[in-house]
Amino acid sequence: MKRTYSKVFALLALPLALSLVWSSLDARAEPASAPAGFYKVDCLGNSDTIVSIPFTRPEAAFALVQSVADNVVTVQNTPGWTAGQFVYNPAAQPVAQSNTYYLRFLSGAKEGSYYPIVDNGANTLTLNLAGDNISSVTAGDRLAVIPYWTLATAFPEGKGVIPSTSKFGGIFRRTEILIPDFDGVGINRSAATTFYYYKPAESPTGDWYEQGDLINTQNDRVLLPDLYFIVRHNNSPVGTTFTAQGSVPTSRLTTPLVAQTSGFQDNFVALTRPTPISLNASGLLEGGFLPSANLNPESGDQLLVFDNDLAAMNKSASATYYYRNGVWRKGGDLIGDWGDEPIFQPGSGVIIRKKPLNNGGASSFWINSPTY
Repeated sequence: MKRTYSKVFALLALPLALSLVWSSLDARAEPASAPAGFYKVDCLGNSDTIVSIPFTRPEAAFALVQSVADNVVTVQNTPGWTAGQFVYNPAAQPVAQSNTYYLRFLSGAKEGSYYPIVDNGANTLTLNLAGDNISSVTAGDRLAVIPYWTLATAFPEGKGVIPSTSKFGGIFRRTEILIPDFDGVGINRSAATTFYYYKPAESPTGDWYEQGDLINTQNDRVLLPDLYFIVRHNNSPVGTTFTAQGSVPTSRLTTPLVAQTSGFQDNFVALTRPTPISLNASGLLEGGFLPSANLNPESGDQLLVFDNDLAAMNKSASATYYYRNGVWRKGGDLIGDWGDEPIFQPGSGVIIRKKPLNNGGASSFWINSPTY
């Protein structure tokens, strides 16, 4: 059951930082310090590597809820925000607003849930709820305003990828970032979008572009916090190292898992955690992961894991896990108990394949609590 894990991570003064965060949140909703760290993932040459970012970008603001009305959250006291401060505006003058922000609730009934911010006032945040409801949020609940990772901030100046010397494909496309089809239906879905970092030979810097669009740069394209992406190195036996550095989430994390009425549904997910997490400690079962009724994993939900130490493209899952009779099982192993296996590794991702539901399909919510 031994596994090989990617490179070392470091947490900087985590216990002290955690106490500082929570004590200051209670007092002023403004932390004196936040836990931080870094993590490195080796991306092999001529291969796909499943990558996620086990940290958030540094928080832009902390606050306490005063009230909620539909999709508008009003916070306590006077945070001193400028109208539209958290709204993406690349044409702003004199300095462009290149960040897109989201709100994450850090306590209360919606702890761990996050929502894009579409507008803000001096003490209000307007959210895109995408059909969700936040009426259970109450006064005093803690929240953070966080900028999304983007292609440019995750790979600053192209670090971690091999630049392309032409906008055209073929041998010139050295590294591609593939974004899975998160909103599609079914299993084994192809990537929804593909990006590459183009740097002319005579230029010290480059820009991100989307495949099929030679004109518009995509430096500010958002990378969602609970989903993974794929680093694909083409035509190069040389790999790279992706380095992630940021803030350590200390709240629960809430990830929706979608099922369909007919047919299995793949959910491409990742945990924003800098430490390994076992199946038993993951919270998956409490989040609606359905046990298998028999020895066939397809009689319930399945967890598909990929091997980043294997150099290959369009990889199949290296292992499948399922839950039966109170025990986590691994496909091909009828007797082993894999519950303590640290399946969820920092900087990686998995597929949770939900079985079809006869109740019209539904979303369950996987709630993961920190183990540090």
